[in-house]
Amino acid sequence: MRKWLRAVAGFCLGTAAGVLSAQSLPAKLQCADSGSTMLWQVEGPGLQAGKVSVQLFGSIHVGKPDFYPLPAVVDKYFRTADTLVFEVDVSAAASPQVMLSMQQRGMLPGNQTLDQVVDVATMTSLRKVLQQLQLPELLVSHMKPWMVTMLLTSLQANALGFDAEYGVESYLLRTKPPAAKIAELEGLDSQMKLLESVDQQTLLNSTLEDYNNTEHMNALTSAWRCSDHAKIASLESPFDGHNPPLTASEQAKLNNLMKLMLDDRNIVMADKIEQFIKTGSGNYFVAIGAAHLLGDKSVVSQLQKKGYKVTPVRNKP
Repeated sequence: MRKWLRAVAGFCLGTAAGVLSAQSLPAKLQCADSGSTMLWQVEGPGLQAGKVSVQLFGSIHVGKPDFYPLPAVVDKYFRTADTLVFEVDVSAAASPQVMLSMQQRGMLPGNQTLDQVVDVATMTSLRKVLQQLQLPELLVSHMKPWMVTMLLTSLQANALGFDAEYGVESYLLRTKPPAAKIAELEGLDSQMKLLESVDQQTLLNSTLEDYNNTEHMNALTSAWRCSDHAKIASLESPFDGHNPPLTASEQAKLNNLMKLMLDDRNIVMADKIEQFIKTGSGNYFVAIGAAHLLGDKSVVSQLQKKGYKVTPVRNKP
């Protein structure tokens, strides 16, 4: 059941991973490696002279109050940042004008309704979820499927106690060094265009299939808090079992969706980070959803292919 896709599909709201130190974890959560973090140091051409430094930090866009403080080694680099880099500047994205524009773009044109753009099976599944949430169908009947996906992702996160106010980006913005500048790897408009361009039925179906599966998010959160790279990667894998098996067409659509929402974006993000290295100055602290930092097509991998050395940073006991 494509659990990974729900996390990736909600990237504007976010359910990807970040990290905390063992000291900030509840006692009942035992981590196999208390020194592991989701922080990477970038080294190589253009960085040795000391003009530019770059760290990559795996973030989570929603969270809980007890996710903080960040581990000492992460906080050290964050506090010396001249520029904080996010996928999207969430402070700008939260303005009333931007939110209104987003809502308008998420509505179907004219008198078109959702049941005219997705099939009967998808609408049946959606109605069951809406009934469970005690929400009227009218609430979503004129929304585009990607907007419904974002709504359901947000509702599910909230039901599990997660809040965007406690996401890593929000925390970093609230506590950032006063002089630190903000930069973006993508921007909200770019992310919205992507959501508008993907296969809408596949996107919504994948969200509905696992809407009631809280085990995955809890497992991902635990792996995230322990900075368990292997566990996070396995939980985000698009190749987990599906019952009944997907048809060749369905599998192709899912593969293409992953390519658009992860792999292609990783290339763009790595290119932008290289621009900072070549033309920027000072310390860059780059916070990216952890799904973008793990795997052979990740931002880390893309930078390594460009000749940079990207090394995990460990937290000292």
